[in-house]
Amino acid sequence: MQPLLTIQIPYTDERKPEVDKLGGEILRQLDLYGLKHVVDVDLDGRGREVSIGQKRTEMYQQSTGLFTVQWDSDDWMDEAATHKIVQAIRKNPDVDCVTYQEHVHINGVDYTSRHSIEYEDWEGDGSKILSDGFSFHRTPFMKDVIRTDIAKSIPVPDCRFGEDHQWSKLIKPLLKTEIHIPEEIYHYIYISNQTFEERYGLSK
Repeated sequence: MQPLLTIQIPYTDERKPEVDKLGGEILRQLDLYGLKHVVDVDLDGRGREVSIGQKRTEMYQQSTGLFTVQWDSDDWMDEAATHKIVQAIRKNPDVDCVTYQEHVHINGVDYTSRHSIEYEDWEGDGSKILSDGFSFHRTPFMKDVIRTDIAKSIPVPDCRFGEDHQWSKLIKPLLKTEIHIPEEIYHYIYISNQTFEERYGLSK
């Protein structure tokens, strides 16, 4: 039977402890909510000889789930995130994507972000509250749950940073319907303890 959802996590060697922790939490949730038969988990630990854009494209192509989401190894999720996502998919398996709200942690400061096809593009830099009370708006991208056949149809730009925003612009015209979960089920965590070159594997 085809899985309803494939959760994919690209990572590099230095983030092995984080991916072990995140993967353990995902498996805990799948066991707790009886989801092991409908959700599979795919990890890609290749090094930085492969750009994150190329890695994401190849991971999408390998997905076997009806829907796919790609989470970053150094981020986190709500303790019932997988359950809430599967509930949404079961409610309407013909939808194009499942979006949600996001708790953003940047260098110790907390913000709120909302992902939705309602927006024209990404908006917000954390310096002000936007019209609907969020600090950031995001159109759907790989951290959202996207129907796999749609995700496979648009390659992720082959670059080492910024591939998420670039891909969101390419994929948005194909996303006509969504189920939005009005909860912060994903936690984006960014701490600038690396140089830009170190974080993205660029040559100095």
